[in-house]
Amino acid sequence: MNPPAKSSPLWATVWSVLAHPIWMPLYLSGLAWTSGIPDLLMYPKVFRLWFTAALGLVTVLLPLVALAWMKSAGLVSSWQVPLASQRRGPYAVQILCLGTMLWLIKGLNLSPWLTAPLLLALLLVGWAWLWLPVTKVSAHGLGMGALTGMAVALFLHGADWSFQDPALAAAVLPVLFLLSCLVAAARLALDAHSPWELLHGWGAGLMAFGVGLPWMT
Repeated sequence: MNPPAKSSPLWATVWSVLAHPIWMPLYLSGLAWTSGIPDLLMYPKVFRLWFTAALGLVTVLLPLVALAWMKSAGLVSSWQVPLASQRRGPYAVQILCLGTMLWLIKGLNLSPWLTAPLLLALLLVGWAWLWLPVTKVSAHGLGMGALTGMAVALFLHGADWSFQDPALAAAVLPVLFLLSCLVAAARLALDAHSPWELLHGWGAGLMAFGVGLPWMT
């Protein structure tokens, strides 16, 4: 008689869903829009809403629909896509959607704070895709590393995240680091990744956005 399957910790599942890489384009965009960077303050509210809606449609909703189809067709076993062999399709869709978003806005002459994160995100997904034959780089780690790296880049450019109290603005980076640790703990608790896969993902995301984004902007 087989032992009963071990239930997944609820807290780990919740954090894995909230930090799922599918939401990262919206998280990155929200971090930029609330940063107080002069390059972004010049855009009217209606444009911010339009950009966020388009971003959500192209880089979040379409990949979700594609993932739902893949799941119904048996190409992936769950929304978390636990097997490396199943990740090529979802990664290819995400690369296509990020590329489509870049193509749609290419003639608008937008601030690099809006375009560069899309390009860097595309490169990071491509990086994870290339590593699939060797290791399953944590996409959650990539996302949290990118979010932390973008906060670093924004902070270096004088971001205050629209807070009146400088102490609150200074707390953004430590909070993101702690959230990264919490997400990593959740993925370990779910036995979704090894520590190396998580560190690889977070480090790659941090370097791409923390170093690449200031250079591109």
